[in-house]
Amino acid sequence: MITANDFTTIDNNSYGNPRFVIHFLNIPLDEMEFHLKYNSALYKCKALGGKKYHNKSYGGGIVFSTYNLDDLITKLNNLK
Repeated sequence: MITANDFTTIDNNSYGNPRFVIHFLNIPLDEMEFHLKYNSALYKCKALGGKKYHNKSYGGGIVFSTYNLDDLITKLNNLK
């Protein structure tokens, strides 16, 4: 179950929209190998507007640009 505490707030994008990062291990998925789990989580999050977070300090992150974090959390919890 994903909550708002699972997200890390990062700097706004170039348009001023807020961005939030979540680690791919917090995304609810079936049991599978570690490298397949990251690709599967990234694929499913792209449908919700997620992108791969390229940063050395936060490996395996998926970033979302949204004003409505509660709606995003609901959608992520309903992923199957």
